Amino acid sequence: MIRRGRRRRRLPERSSLEFNLTSMIDVVFQLLIYFIVGTTFAMDEESYRMDLPDREVDAGAAALSLEDEPILIRVYPEGQILVPGPWNGPRSVRTLSEFLTVQRMDRGGLIPTTAEIRIAPEADVPWGDAVQVFNIVLGAGYESIGFEEAKE
Repeated sequence: MIRRGRRRRRLPERSSLEFNLTSMIDVVFQLLIYFIVGTTFAMDEESYRMDLPDREVDAGAAALSLEDEPILIRVYPEGQILVPGPWNGPRSVRTLSEFLTVQRMDRGGLIPTTAEIRIAPEADVPWGDAVQVFNIVLGAGYESIGFEEAKE
């Protein structure tokens, strides 16, 4: 009897999957060396102690708000004026309106429209000149305007 044998099929060998990590490790080491060599360490850094004074602040007041002093406009005879402050103020009544308009805080200036403005006429200044300065300040849009006593 003839035996018929089954032919065995050969199964393909499974290929093993391997990752070659050598090149990746080389790149990591090169980056590490690059960052070590390229880094500078600041040895002179120090921390300084900062003692701030204790402040008792009213609950309604802002911590950094300052009490504003009134803006003083001194009126001299013959239409001359002086506005002391951190600006190059006008010297005559004719230029006061333009100065006050430019200095308004809502237009990029230094003076808020709620700032207290005091007009201080000298003793020999006519009352009409002092009132003219008052009207100019009022026309420039300021809200709190008053007079100082005349200086003797």
